[in-house]
Amino acid sequence: MTIEDNWYKNRILWKANKNELFSHNCIEFKDLDTEYKEFIINLIPKNKIPVIIFFNDINQWTLLCTDNLYTYNGEELVSISKDDMCQKFIPTINQDESGIVSSKEKRDVQWLYATKSKKSIWFPSSTELWNFWSILQMLCKLK
Repeated sequence: MTIEDNWYKNRILWKANKNELFSHNCIEFKDLDTEYKEFIINLIPKNKIPVIIFFNDINQWTLLCTDNLYTYNGEELVSISKDDMCQKFIPTINQDESGIVSSKEKRDVQWLYATKSKKSIWFPSSTELWNFWSILQMLCKLK
């Protein structure tokens, strides 16, 4: 791990603690069950450093690494690089073939839709999504 990776990891953990994410469905990656950790490590590129994960089960999770964001739906691994993390995101209720349905109510939102890359990022609930958003904003300012 480089000095820069270690610094980003510490900042992410600090912000997650400050936002009380660990009292919700967010787990520090090192604390995830070993079998799940191994599955995820084999799925993402080898040079990535996982920091926090929003975990529903092995087929639905979102992982923040020091330089990438990943979400998995059981079939497809979606990746957003650190350079693309600061693009415009739209909070959404769900996604279907006709497009994105945006929500004005914070309690209904479980997805962030990245407008530039046209990728959707899953969260267990709107609480985790809005608290993660502040981590995303912090990373963009640090970039």
